[in-house]
Amino acid sequence: MPNRLLHLHGAVDVLLPPPGVDYPERRRVKVRESVGGNVLVQRPSRDARPRRWLWLTLPRRSDTYNTQWELLLTFDYQYRVENGVYPYVGVWEDETGAGGFDRMDGANRVLTLAKIVQVTRTAEPHYYPETFVEFYVTDPTYTTF
Repeated sequence: MPNRLLHLHGAVDVLLPPPGVDYPERRRVKVRESVGGNVLVQRPSRDARPRRWLWLTLPRRSDTYNTQWELLLTFDYQYRVENGVYPYVGVWEDETGAGGFDRMDGANRVLTLAKIVQVTRTAEPHYYPETFVEFYVTDPTYTTF
């Protein structure tokens, strides 16, 4: 199955699977020792590190890509705020097996609430060398970090 971004209102938008993702290391913990010699493990309750989905070397004259680009722009946080749409989107990704975005509850997908902060692409005359979506997890139930 390809990566997916899902609206919270039930519509499913299937995206081209990106050849790359940029997720931070799985665990972000600090291990410290107290004055009394006890080991303390500290972990934040929220993860503020950015995640990225990357698409590389896509042709300019691809209807599939151009349709996806227009869709991606509608997921951007600022676009959503300016157009009176709920600003966050649900993310579900099962292409990479990384990042913890393939959570399930029985047979149901569990969406991870995210803030899409950047939808960007670079351009050459006949292709787009890089297209990426950058997002932050805002879901309080997301603990895969």
